[in-house]
Amino acid sequence: IADIKPIWDVNYGLIDVLMENKFILIGLLMLPYLITGLIIWLRKRNRKEEEIVIENPEPEVPIHIWALEELHQLKDKKAWQVQEQKVFFSQINYVLRKYLEDRFRMKALEETSTEIMNELKYRVKDKALFEDLYMSLNLTDMVKFAKQAPTESECIRSLELVIQLVDKTKELDTPVKQENEEV
Repeated sequence: IADIKPIWDVNYGLIDVLMENKFILIGLLMLPYLITGLIIWLRKRNRKEEEIVIENPEPEVPIHIWALEELHQLKDKKAWQVQEQKVFFSQINYVLRKYLEDRFRMKALEETSTEIMNELKYRVKDKALFEDLYMSLNLTDMVKFAKQAPTESECIRSLELVIQLVDKTKELDTPVKQENEEV
């Protein structure tokens, strides 16, 4: 028994295989990019990071200490006599708002006095202090915006109220241990 016709030889090369299997072609085209990416990743992974050394970092001053220092400087300088009263009240207002922002985590530097008082209504336990603070902020607004001229006693009273607020609302750094408490 013999074949009718002989088997033909087909020229089937590498290009023909790649054209039929497009996934292999795409893989071969992406192979250099994958190898380059792998090399870069391995170099970054093996690179030792340099340690950043901060020499003698300054300890962060608690906000109540900063506020009290600023307010006592104003008091010692008698800034209400030396400076314009508008500048004096602006400084008091800035110290108060910065303290409130850091202590109570509120956006006091960006809020109006009324918004600040609405937030403090539930946070300050002493109602008399709250009302005095409201009067002080109101006086500050009147001096800054309405050009009211406060008396020397009003200037001192406003400064004292802010100092009193900081003293009464400061956070204690370490809890105080009671004597009859057992360890």
